[in-house]
Amino acid sequence: MCEPAWKASMLGTGLALAQCLTLLLIPKLADRYGRRCIFKVTRFINCALYAVILISDNYYVTLAALIGTGLSFAGLLNVGIPYLNEWFPRRRQTCV
Repeated sequence: MCEPAWKASMLGTGLALAQCLTLLLIPKLADRYGRRCIFKVTRFINCALYAVILISDNYYVTLAALIGTGLSFAGLLNVGIPYLNEWFPRRRQTCV
């Protein structure tokens, strides 16, 4: 590989750092505006960014898309799982 080693590790670092940053903000926004809205918006953004990652051959575009994916991560897991749990009857929520 002709590129320096830090370039490859920067992709994963950007993703993880963006995930950590939004874990502080997104759940609070979901409590204020509703889980459904936040979940739908972050899911749409995540799907669009995955498409960009798949078709991109530019390093910087891929890095930006991975950072954006990391930013939408909290909306998918920290908001999506409680939102899914609300759809089930209370007696089945622990099982789910």
